[in-house]
Amino acid sequence: MFWGHSIIVRGHCDGTFEPAEIAG
Repeated sequence: MFWGHSIIVRGHCDGTFEPAEIAG
């Protein structure tokens, strides 16, 4: 597990994860 300033990891119901960039 890692943390980013502008990147968050979104989890899905099926147990998979995908990185999602957020503005701001």
